[in-house]
Amino acid sequence: MAHINRLVPTRQCVVDPEDNLSAVVGMMWLHHERHLMLHKPMRKVDGYWRFSGFRQIYLGSRNPFPKSSAMVAVTRNGTVKVLFQDKQQKWQHFQTPLEEPSSPNGLLTHAAICAERIIPQDPQNKNLEKESPLLLATYNCDRRLSVYRLVVNVSTSRVHIQHYLVTSDCRPIEGSVSPDPSPKHNSLTSQPELGLLEFIPQGSTANPKVTRPASILGAFVNVSDGMQSADTPAMPRTILRRWEIHLDAAKVHSSFGSLSSKKSNASTTDGLLSKSILHQTADVVIPKTLLCIHQINTSTILAFLCGDGSVEYRDSANLDTLSMNQSEFMNLGQIGFSTTRKPSLHATLSPNNCAVMTLGEQNSPSLSLFQIEPNTLEGMMDDAFLEIVNEAFVMHYTLAIMNSSIYSDDILATMQMFMSQLIHGQVQADPFSTFADTEKFHTHFLGEIHRILIFPVDYSPDAQDMPTIQNAVLYRFLSTTAALSFVGKEVQTVLSSTVAQTILNERYVLSALSTVLTKPADNQLKHPETVNFMMGMISWSISLMNYIVDEIITLRDTLEEEDALGDLLTPELLDQKSREASSPALYLLLASTSRVFLRHIAAVLRGPATIAIKDHRNTASLPYLAIESIMSKSPVSPSQFESLLAQVDASVKLAYQSANLTGPSNDERKAIELNIIIKASIPSVLLPAVKDLLNTAIPALKENINVAELYFTDISWLGLTHDESAKRQRREHPVDVMRKTELGKGVRWKRCTRCCNLTEDGKPERTSNVPIWLLQRTCICGSGWMVLEQREGEMGGLGRL
Repeated sequence: MAHINRLVPTRQCVVDPEDNLSAVVGMMWLHHERHLMLHKPMRKVDGYWRFSGFRQIYLGSRNPFPKSSAMVAVTRNGTVKVLFQDKQQKWQHFQTPLEEPSSPNGLLTHAAICAERIIPQDPQNKNLEKESPLLLATYNCDRRLSVYRLVVNVSTSRVHIQHYLVTSDCRPIEGSVSPDPSPKHNSLTSQPELGLLEFIPQGSTANPKVTRPASILGAFVNVSDGMQSADTPAMPRTILRRWEIHLDAAKVHSSFGSLSSKKSNASTTDGLLSKSILHQTADVVIPKTLLCIHQINTSTILAFLCGDGSVEYRDSANLDTLSMNQSEFMNLGQIGFSTTRKPSLHATLSPNNCAVMTLGEQNSPSLSLFQIEPNTLEGMMDDAFLEIVNEAFVMHYTLAIMNSSIYSDDILATMQMFMSQLIHGQVQADPFSTFADTEKFHTHFLGEIHRILIFPVDYSPDAQDMPTIQNAVLYRFLSTTAALSFVGKEVQTVLSSTVAQTILNERYVLSALSTVLTKPADNQLKHPETVNFMMGMISWSISLMNYIVDEIITLRDTLEEEDALGDLLTPELLDQKSREASSPALYLLLASTSRVFLRHIAAVLRGPATIAIKDHRNTASLPYLAIESIMSKSPVSPSQFESLLAQVDASVKLAYQSANLTGPSNDERKAIELNIIIKASIPSVLLPAVKDLLNTAIPALKENINVAELYFTDISWLGLTHDESAKRQRREHPVDVMRKTELGKGVRWKRCTRCCNLTEDGKPERTSNVPIWLLQRTCICGSGWMVLEQREGEMGGLGRL
């Protein structure tokens, strides 16, 4: 399995001979998911912050094999190499020469590749499924710029190359560019040489009716000639030179149409090259050393990462700098966020443009998150500015989901950095501001995400399917809710984070159970190896049911002692008691998202699992006997818990009907269900349902279970209790978050990069016919794994990276 801190080579480089001519000067991964979002600036309209956008599609060569990677690379000697994974996920390659260099000056120094064009997504456009070429720009030692058109066919292992055009010495010459007027600049004391070459594909702009031509951007930096004065050293600067590529459609002479022998195809232009025109625009000078160029927002914006640690955002159409603008913005930089200024040799942006990774002078890596510089603000931050910051984070996060990105940790880390600045007084905020409170800042952030993405969080009790399992947006939303307040594995977090984390566990367990128990005729529990793997899932489910019932009984007893089960019972009192006990039990029963998971888990344990255990009771197999023991010794059976859920379903449904909050698209009911998760608060509309639960359902259940046995049931391993004995138990017997069993001794562990949950590192278990191991590729929160080093004297302990 893949881990972020352990590289697994697919080919040993020692078998390849050392060859400088085969060094890669440019490469590009072929687009796997080619759908991206082109968005307009975020602005406030009718009291709400909004941004509009439309989907774009990269037209370009790709790997025909699904879920496989492919890349195109260009070497110094002008060879195009294509590396790809075949159906068996093994790496293959083929190559084609561009042109043989006639002299050492013909060797390439830079190459840039891009898709031929980016077009708006249109389901009725039949050309979307057709392959489109790639554009390649090369620059050699003779300072010659060449443009090619590549058609990569992975299926036939061929690359068809068409030479578009060539430009002679394209380096800026002395006197062609006005020097920096700064008095510190020592005029032109060095010759500019190409440092970066970037190819920007043809595509749409913020105005869908305007098409941006493909263009080549060269960044020429001044290289010292050794003639500078020691008193006035030359300041670094970069000259940006841009060439636009304009293509005229190919035409044939009209007389070809009169040829009778070729009349059927004489006038066609298929296969003919269009006339290419390379138009050079005005040069732009920046008084910095440019290290890296990132194309963002489908190449409409360029992010320049400079040697002094700064980041500049420019329009790719004219290279104009995007100005600071808090009324409408495209990124964090426009509202005052910046990185720590440190000199660096190389830099790159994070996937969501919220952090910068740099290499210093000693090749030491450093991560710098975007943050507010205190000296850039005039006075304290008021409520309006904090709302703008919140909405900027919302925009970045929603775009990450719209672009099908699985990574958003850089956004959350930058947000936590900003909140840390507020808490520790590094930036001054109005103490009466609503958004200065961390919990309210997070709640508004999550609520805005739901408003923009519009995903379901309320499910009808009448629904028999499990739509929440397949809802990737809800899955990531729950993961974000759990991560926002996370500060440590054994540090007690806010209740909403615990609720979200528990729902994620429910989702994972239900996914595993439903994968194994798809059909009664194909019940995978007939295989002992599958039963052994599912034992922890079943034990966790039973323990969670016992925990919820025990917590609700304890809550009822507490309220009964205070004589608050009648008219004195209020939502505020219920929230207070739940927070005092740090118990998410009541919210797990009231939130329909959690309740639908619990209902299907109970149904699986009551039905197919019980049937399979009875069918194999005579085999005396240890896994079956262990599961039967778990289920038979549980104070609360799955059928009893399922009956309790049915009563809660009926009470919640009646409460919504009484408040006239029915119908599939009731916004108020959606807001209520959302607040149960992100605020961990009891809505007043569901107070009758809670009274029915405490005064009717729980007393009836207590008559049919052993309450004393339930009280002494060990539920500390669930991670939902925070007393000292439970913490000590989890430290001495850590639990595998994927298998729901105690972590093995003497084996290497791995840890989730987001929620810090642990699991064993090793080859995933494969069940008989069902690939359960696919569920273990990522943590339950959707994040990746990192391997932990084993400390001396510890058996698989909590080692360092």
